[in-house]
Amino acid sequence: MELISKEEVIKITKKYDTTIYDAAMWCRKEIEELPVVEERKIGHWIKLLNGNMECSECWVEHPIDTNYCPWCGAKMEGVK
Repeated sequence: MELISKEEVIKITKKYDTTIYDAAMWCRKEIEELPVVEERKIGHWIKLLNGNMECSECWVEHPIDTNYCPWCGAKMEGVK
């Protein structure tokens, strides 16, 4: 995700000799055209009988518990 700084907004207003309102509307238009970022899933590891872990979000088996599922990217909050 790209961010625009206050300094960049000021440069835009000076470059185009426009008001802060016009610059804000330009920024809003630019922001609306950015791709949407999906919220991160939150899950937990499920300990299987064979000692491996299974993600509660994508149900893929993994040999160890980590902070994030390497398959779906879900943030893991412990083992259940």
